[in-house]
Amino acid sequence: MAVVWREVAIPLLFELLPHGGSSDTQTRHVLLDDVLCLLSCTHIRVLYADQEFIGEAWISGLVQRGIPLCVRLRVDTMVDEWRADDWLARLPPEATGLWCEDVEVYGQAMKVVLTRTAGGGPFIVASNTGAVQEIQTRYRRRFRIECLFRALKTKGFNLENTHMTLHDHVERLLCLLTVAYV
Repeated sequence: MAVVWREVAIPLLFELLPHGGSSDTQTRHVLLDDVLCLLSCTHIRVLYADQEFIGEAWISGLVQRGIPLCVRLRVDTMVDEWRADDWLARLPPEATGLWCEDVEVYGQAMKVVLTRTAGGGPFIVASNTGAVQEIQTRYRRRFRIECLFRALKTKGFNLENTHMTLHDHVERLLCLLTVAYV
């Protein structure tokens, strides 16, 4: 859970996981339930998620709780009856992207934007809230959390160079560096 301050998302509640890589759906639901002990679903404006945070059980759980979401999708994600990369492959060369309203993604009614990045890579974002024309702009807000991570890792604090592994020590150092950054 984060608050945006001066275009940077500052984490207020976080959990270091005991393993590398992404979390699984069950872990994410447990962490979300912890957040919901502190605030109501109605206080969540939008839950932004990168393409590691996908799957029918995860998305359905968010929708069942009434949480608005905006999530980046992988190219193999089914959008209605087609994979997202099939949608992109059918775009004419002069087209910059495609807006889809009321399509099914992970069993939920969503709005989807399919386009390409400046480098030519696929950029596919789905949301169950707001206008389809605003999805890309809103999703860019997710990158605000990357500003802090970049500062903590490679652009100043070099957190990873500490080689700390003890959970409590890493957690305290992350809190301290976040306060120092702010």
